[in-house]
Amino acid sequence: GISNPSPGFVQRVTQAFKSGSFTSGGVTFGDSKYGNLKAVAAAITLDPESLSPVIDEDPASGNIREPLLKVIQFMRSLSFQRRPNVKFRYGLFDEMSFKIGQMVFDPPDQFSFFAHDYQPPGVFAEAGMVSPESELLSMSSVVGLTNGLFSFVNYGLANADGGFASVLGKMV
Repeated sequence: GISNPSPGFVQRVTQAFKSGSFTSGGVTFGDSKYGNLKAVAAAITLDPESLSPVIDEDPASGNIREPLLKVIQFMRSLSFQRRPNVKFRYGLFDEMSFKIGQMVFDPPDQFSFFAHDYQPPGVFAEAGMVSPESELLSMSSVVGLTNGLFSFVNYGLANADGGFASVLGKMV
């Protein structure tokens, strides 16, 4: 994702939405109907700005990964698989909103977990840039994420030492 897209990038994605098609490398995506999301997805992922390694070095480009995506990526990197014989009534995670600041399907309001125009104080605000995902960063959520990942490495998906799992009394 890109928190601070260039005006050209926004224009190209908007054009793909309006026209319903996007062409890259001789391949056309979409059906030329207004709002075609296949064309929009192709415009976002295949735009030269999305593919350029030079832009990766620009400090104004990119975004931070939100906490829940960090947890899921961490679990995937360790090839986590839930044992099929263990069923959880409340899901695999417990009280994630309190531990890392967000949980699947539990945003604080209908608009998402963070405001699209959030500017963290300091350099970002001075430069006029936004970093919506930074709104979830608080000392307690950073400590909760760190404790949860540490617990995951040491104990697996457990409720030990601030782990992410449900307590044993809630398991079915």
